[in-house]
Amino acid sequence: MVNSQLSIVKRLLFSIIIPTYNVAETIAACLDSLVCQSFPEFEIIIVDGGSDDNTMQTVNAYSSHFAGIRSVSEKDNGIYDAMNKGIAMAKGEWIYFLGSDDTMFNKDVLRFVADNINDADDIVYGNSNWVPQNNKESGEWGYRRLLNMSINHQRIFYRANLFKRLGSFNLFYKIASDYELNIRFFCDPAVSQKYIDHTIANYHSGGYSSDKIDDNFWNDWKSILLKNFSPHLPKKEIYKRLSWYCWHSMQEKKYGKAFGMFCTIYFNTMDFTFLKHSLSQLIKSVKHKNRNH
Repeated sequence: MVNSQLSIVKRLLFSIIIPTYNVAETIAACLDSLVCQSFPEFEIIIVDGGSDDNTMQTVNAYSSHFAGIRSVSEKDNGIYDAMNKGIAMAKGEWIYFLGSDDTMFNKDVLRFVADNINDADDIVYGNSNWVPQNNKESGEWGYRRLLNMSINHQRIFYRANLFKRLGSFNLFYKIASDYELNIRFFCDPAVSQKYIDHTIANYHSGGYSSDKIDDNFWNDWKSILLKNFSPHLPKKEIYKRLSWYCWHSMQEKKYGKAFGMFCTIYFNTMDFTFLKHSLSQLIKSVKHKNRNH
């Protein structure tokens, strides 16, 4: 634990929300990277899911030294429920989500961000450093990039009233709710967004949603991808984004589902490459199925 000027201040610019559950091994490093920040106008909100290790003992130890830390520990419905609880608790003008195994990039991050936001901004985002690979996720995240890949939320500061205007995390999407929320926010023409070329956090890759597929999200792709991206990108390109999930369904032997998607995609794209690859994937899937019988 390090010295810090973190205390209760009259104005809270940032609310840093950290969902936790049995993270005693990493939470101290995460909190150390925050309590040393050179910018004092922020609070830390720990939303714990009822840990049964030493997570809350560590959090309480920090809370006894730094008045700007608030916490709650109770059973929840997963990480997105915890993040929604944090949003409801937040008193800051801006909200930022940090993983319990992530750290701020350096002690001046919040000061730099504070110096680069203005009243017209709704979303301000920078870069993240992926560890342990030491790779950087950086650059502006336009519609085409967002269609093909979610943006790492450790890069993003959201104006708090966005969640009142556009809604919080949808708990129906157990794995991809952050992606769905960012699509809603980034694609809304009324939301002003700004990129700053500055590294915000060290993101520990391999997190909750890194190797999972949210079937609920992809089953609702028309109301998510098609609805939000249609004003910004050609519909053919949006339909092609569904291709990989069609092929994934073939691999999972969900042929009825895959056939419906195949017809939808091909009818709307007339893409011969997609047709060719789909037939190849289908043949591989059937051969693998037959080999296992």
